Amino acid sequence: MKKITVLLLTIAMLLSCAGCAKIEPVTVETFRTTMEGAGFEVTDCSNEVDSESVDAIFTAEKDGYYIDLWCFKDEATAQSFYNSLKEDMEDMGGNYTNISAQEFSKYEATTATAYAFAAWAGTTVLNAECPKADKEVVRSAIELLGYI
Repeated sequence: MKKITVLLLTIAMLLSCAGCAKIEPVTVETFRTTMEGAGFEVTDCSNEVDSESVDAIFTAEKDGYYIDLWCFKDEATAQSFYNSLKEDMEDMGGNYTNISAQEFSKYEATTATAYAFAAWAGTTVLNAECPKADKEVVRSAIELLGYI
């Protein structure tokens, strides 16, 4: 009986950490090729932001929803930007998932009508918003990037 209890506890611990794998920051090239391969139109929006702290911004858009990749010059700025996105998502209410570690964080929120995602890793922030009906399509694309 003791062996079965230890085995079940071990399995439970492994399963609970399955969603906690470290997020590796995606490169601009990987973002572009992965999103285009998933049917998104990718646009370089870097010139639309007048900020010395931003290296690049790329938007992947499909059917009226988007996934953005923000590349900052330093981790502190990226983390601060992620925190502001997270605060906005917390204000949405609804159900949420929050994973926070030293090297990365991610937050997902789902309301009756909308889905939002934000993740920070290194000098990058990935964020997305879409109607709830399109949640699984967007989550699948984010999963291709290694963020889910």
